[in-house]
Amino acid sequence: MLWAMLVGGAQAADGLVWHWEEPRRYALHAQIDLPEGLRILAVRNLEAQVLRVDVDLYTTCGVAQALGASAWELSCAIDEISLGALPARDGVDVVGAILGEMDERLSSASVIMELTADGRLRSLDLRDLSKDDDREKQIYETSRELLLRTFAAFDLQLPKKGDDHGKGSWKQARVRGLEPISWNGVQGSAKATHTLTGVDGSVATITTHASGAVGNNDQVQVGDTSRPANLFDSELEGTASFDLKSGTLLERSYATVGKPTPSSLLAATSSGVIYAQAVTLHLASADEQLEPLRPSHVLLPER
Repeated sequence: MLWAMLVGGAQAADGLVWHWEEPRRYALHAQIDLPEGLRILAVRNLEAQVLRVDVDLYTTCGVAQALGASAWELSCAIDEISLGALPARDGVDVVGAILGEMDERLSSASVIMELTADGRLRSLDLRDLSKDDDREKQIYETSRELLLRTFAAFDLQLPKKGDDHGKGSWKQARVRGLEPISWNGVQGSAKATHTLTGVDGSVATITTHASGAVGNNDQVQVGDTSRPANLFDSELEGTASFDLKSGTLLERSYATVGKPTPSSLLAATSSGVIYAQAVTLHLASADEQLEPLRPSHVLLPER
């Protein structure tokens, strides 16, 4: 049964349950600002440092296999992709060449993600992207991290068994949308509060506020002890539309901003440097014609 009611001025509903009976086509966008910079590589010789990466892609996701009763392995074809990057220094031609190669390699790959029945993104890997040597492994990990930041839009935990028991809100402990790019894991702690703010027919509107201190696992030595090199006091604000009848995420958007904690190296060496992400998701209908994406490209500094 699908129902919605007002409880103490807040919305409450059951039917908040993910379903994946049929493949779904999504348009995803991520803008990732990188205060620590990101090293991108081509298979042969080329490399560059960038301060921002934009990812636009169209993907079709379907169930590859059920993982018991509590999760799915989803296979998401990369139907079309466009990458943009802002060079840290001069090197427009180099960055453009690297992005072109990344685009070509990712266009023949697919994303494999594990999504729990309540909507937590457990893991994400890439299939059909070679990693035969150390350089290709670095390219693979960079690509995987960029797509993890993009597919984090799916990381929307819903109440246990789809029922918020009239509370109108629920918690999520790990929040992918707050996490930075990292090759060695993530440290810190964070928590999200999801609030059901409205139900129109079968479509529920959910707002999200999340906060925490998070960073990668890089360490610095201070005397006889080590501590995190950089942690970011981060906040996320977002909204989503979820169809209760079909169990489908229709739309989602959020923005994350993180500032270095006072003990972080970036706080001592930089002024006003922040980590930021802006991510959107849109479910494309069966007959929707999506606009062709522009070729991968170099971003120019804002003036």
